[in-house]
Amino acid sequence: SRNECRIYVGNLPPDIRTKDIQDLFHKFGKVTFVDLKNRRGPPFAFVEFEDARDAEDAVKARDGYDYDGYRLRVEFPRGGGPGSYRGSRGSDRSRGEGRSNRGPVTKRSQFRVLVSGLPASGSWQDLKDHMREAGDVCFADTYKDGTGVVEFLRHEDMKYAIKKLDDSRFRSHEGEVAYVRVREDMGDDRRDHNRDRSRSRSSYSPRRRRGTPTYSPVRRSFSRSRSDSRGISSTVRRCIEKETGKEFAAKIIDLGADGGEASSQQMLDATRQEIAILRQVMGHPFIIELQDVFESDAFIFLVFELCRHGELFDYLTSVVTLSEKKTRYIMRQVFEGVEYIHSHSIVHRDLKPENILLDDSYNVKITDFGFAKVILNDQKLQDLCGTPGYLAPETLKCSMWENTPGYSKEVDIWACGVIMFTLLVGCPPFWHRKQMIMLRNIMEGKYSFTSPEWADISEDPKDLIRKCLVVEPEKRITAKEALKHPFFTTTLRRQSQFNARKKFHYAILCVRAMVRIKRLRYTLEPLKVEDAMYDPYRVIDGCAFRVYGHWVKKGEGQNRAALFENTPRTELHAIYLANLSR
Repeated sequence: SRNECRIYVGNLPPDIRTKDIQDLFHKFGKVTFVDLKNRRGPPFAFVEFEDARDAEDAVKARDGYDYDGYRLRVEFPRGGGPGSYRGSRGSDRSRGEGRSNRGPVTKRSQFRVLVSGLPASGSWQDLKDHMREAGDVCFADTYKDGTGVVEFLRHEDMKYAIKKLDDSRFRSHEGEVAYVRVREDMGDDRRDHNRDRSRSRSSYSPRRRRGTPTYSPVRRSFSRSRSDSRGISSTVRRCIEKETGKEFAAKIIDLGADGGEASSQQMLDATRQEIAILRQVMGHPFIIELQDVFESDAFIFLVFELCRHGELFDYLTSVVTLSEKKTRYIMRQVFEGVEYIHSHSIVHRDLKPENILLDDSYNVKITDFGFAKVILNDQKLQDLCGTPGYLAPETLKCSMWENTPGYSKEVDIWACGVIMFTLLVGCPPFWHRKQMIMLRNIMEGKYSFTSPEWADISEDPKDLIRKCLVVEPEKRITAKEALKHPFFTTTLRRQSQFNARKKFHYAILCVRAMVRIKRLRYTLEPLKVEDAMYDPYRVIDGCAFRVYGHWVKKGEGQNRAALFENTPRTELHAIYLANLSR
């Protein structure tokens, strides 16, 4: 039948063409038809072969194939393929095989869930892709009333889907978004599948889509807008206050994400400690503002002010490096925020560009106080937490040796030095592809200003970095002292001596000079044909370096990829012992 010769091809590149798909499958047999769908949403295609055996070979060879960085998804549509249903609607079929467009759903697995709340444009393939986050899906189908069925190969995958994908964000191939409900098919409310699908109505499909749990008081004050980010056990969503229409960011912490009553209680205690610390440091312009807190049996909702420009890390990735002026602007705010935190006897312990947000005016907002701790009476901490590239030497010593004195607020100053180094040159100071060598560099304070990027940077920022990255914590500069450093104060003196009239006069002279230079009709010397013919690769390389020069490795210690190698909560002690045993 035609269904046996037809295959589905998904996860295609956005610029894919029909000819590219034909070239991808022509070696398996004669392709009679290619139907490419790329008008709205991610592109996908249906490919039809002349022989069903060619289609089967194509599915086996191309499913999971890496095509231009995209891992293709190739399969028979709606469970078609060799051995599937060949007769009319009334014919008998064996258990576990395909089905026609109408008629009863044949269960391929007993591990089956019912999905409701699907958008109108949601297809069976969209549903299958969405549920694959939980595990291997052997069958999926959708209905016109916004419901669907999904069958998993394993029982644990089905349970995971019910736990994690219930009330999850579903996106169709046309970009329509909805929040779907997932529950196990218990057999108590089976639909009448023999009726026409165009007139099907679900008896169990809820008309109200849950934004937050029904028992949460958050529903009375806020409405959900969209999901912004997701952490290990929490999700951050943009929400809108119903009375004022003002936007906020809501951090939703799932207390049962890790499973077990003990872990839930531990997470609850840690979250309440974070809330208490956030309330202690409220009111500072460079620290995230906690607006409200809602708590239920399974979730805790923390409502924060919304920072539209996202993380400092993302901003740095887009601009590669920051000028001294921009670095001064950001680091002054960071040091002021850290100084305020330390004045309340609090240590942050996880300062990094990912935990620094930028508001509408590109002002700094220090966030994520999950590892923060209140220090009383010169207390020393011993536990290991944070991100490896930003850990201070005294923190690493606590994880590697016994009877160490511990660490205190100085670890935040070390992290500030690492952040400042990274902002100026676009790569961290202690990075190495082997983590143990990186940790050794941190403990020895081994870094340098020898890379070419430092040639144009003045001495003041280098001196401040040196004073922040001192191995002995008692000799390290404090946040209050850092704000008095010449890197910040020299600029203030220059601003006080600013003369607007004189500056404007210089601007006029510069404009006149530029006009005269333009009248000289200066143009670049045209490329000679002889030079291009003699050494064409020299011309190509010269043009390429102008465009991509900032990504070229110019020094031994430089590596832009190190920015993306931040692994939080790494058990460094285990890594250290594993390397010792080698």
